[in-house]
This record gives sequence, C-alpha cells and structure tokens, in this order.
Amino acid sequence: MFDRFESRYDLRGWLITRTGLHIGTGGSLAVVESDNPVIRDINAWPYIPGSSFKGALRSLIESIVRTLSPGDRQAPWTCDPLEREQWCIPPSRIQQWQGAVGDNRMTQAELDANVWGESCAVCRLFGSPWLASKVKVADLYLHNGDDWQGRVEVRDGVAIDRDTETVSGGRKYDFEVVPRETTFDLHLRIDNASAEELGLLFIGLREFTSGSAWIGGNTSRGLGQVRIEWDTFEVVEGRNGLLNYLKAGKGEVKATWEAREALESEKVQTLLALLTAREGDNAQETAQSSDT
Repeated sequence: MFDRFESRYDLRGWLITRTGLHIGTGGSLAVVESDNPVIRDINAWPYIPGSSFKGALRSLIESIVRTLSPGDRQAPWTCDPLEREQWCIPPSRIQQWQGAVGDNRMTQAELDANVWGESCAVCRLFGSPWLASKVKVADLYLHNGDDWQGRVEVRDGVAIDRDTETVSGGRKYDFEVVPRETTFDLHLRIDNASAEELGLLFIGLREFTSGSAWIGGNTSRGLGQVRIEWDTFEVVEGRNGLLNYLKAGKGEVKATWEAREALESEKVQTLLALLTAREGDNAQETAQSSDT
C-alpha cells in the first residue's frame, strides 16, 4: 500500500468549539481538582488528541456510508467495528491465512493481497488491526495558547439510576468543560488515497465544516459541537507533483474557498458515481437471480 508514493493531501485549519467541550482524563485523585478534568498538555492547556478527532470522523463516515450502501449490502464500504466476527476480515480468517503462510501454502504477498482485497473502504482509509491508516491526524493544540488563561468551566452532574430514573444515592460529581469559541489547530495528512476514499473523507469533513458534528464526551447534554474553518489544502499527486514538491518544498496549495470546494466536489462526485454504479450492478444481479 505504501511501497510507492502516489499522492499526499495536507489539510490545515482550525477546529472551533460551538458549545462546551469535554474530553476527559477518566478522573482525578487530586483533592483540589475536578472529579473529571479535561485532558491537558505539559503546559496545562487543554488539547484534543488526534485519535479523538479521527475516531469521531470515522464513526460519522461509517454512519453515512451505511445509509448510502445499497440495501443491506454494506460491504465493500464498511463493516461493523463492534462485532469482531462482523469485521470485513474477522480474526479467525487472518489466523487461517497466517497458518497457510507458516505452512508455505500461501506467500506473504498473497496474504497481503487478500487483506487488501477483502477490507472495506472505511478500513482501507482509516486502518484496521491488519492495515495501516492512510489518514494521520496530529493532536489538536490550542491556537495562540499563550493567550490561554485557564478559562475552564466546572459543571455539576448527578448520577442517575437508569432503572428508577432517579438520583442514585444522592451522588453528585463535577466535570470540566472547555468553553465555546475555543480554537484548536487542526492538521490532517492523507497518503495514497484513491478518489473514492477521498470522497468518503470529504463527506465526513463537510459535516464538521458545517458545524453539524460532535466530538468528546457528554454530547447528549449539548457538549462537543464543533466546526472547522479551513486554511489551506496542499496537494501532491503523481510523479510530476512529487518532482515539484521536491523542488519547491511544498505541493500545490489550494488556499481559496473556491479551489477547496472544487476539490471536495470532484472527489465526492466520484464516490457518489461509484456508489450509484454499484447499486445498478446489484440490481442487475438481483434481477438475473430472479430470472434463474
């Protein structure tokens, strides 16, 4: 998959909170701190782990793809990440292939080809236990962190017994929230993605751009709504693009709104055309099966 360079997309911008944001550390034992503080970097500034943003983006794309997939045929677009035996390649199948490699009944190259061929589009893009991810997301640190003055809100909560729908033993807790309109630097890099994989990515990112996506914890309480403002898209494609990148130290920069929108629309249209074509193929296969 990464044995040769094909393309690179560098996307930079800002993630801005529309509501309060809570990405917690899982609790605190310190007497003076909140029961559930937000995660902080070495400067004690809150930040968003790249894995948190990437997980929210992947989950959003999976939900969209399940709706777009023809009928109940999610493959080859996405699998069920919560059921191990419903993965596009379950662990039992990998074990069989690895055993075949060990017995010299299959080469490593054939195993790699099988993994790639049977992986769904989302796993090919975001990775799986058997595949490296094509999408890299840097941790999102505060934009102009030097201006940060510890403006973290502390909110109260109570533990609810879901059976009785009442307060459980009068237990109260508090948790920290990064306030709305806090800005974090965002940097994504996408390597060797196909046109339809980029279409998947941009469909998900558009939800963030429009402010229709959530990230972090306590989203049911109204926390975690965010939006993206893009700065630049830097594109390096093919041999000539790579040569120009090596000469200039940067790729083709699409800094204007029109250039970014044209790039996004092109990739999304490619994906939708492929989905429509496969839906037609599936309908034809169903009709042929009915005739026989």
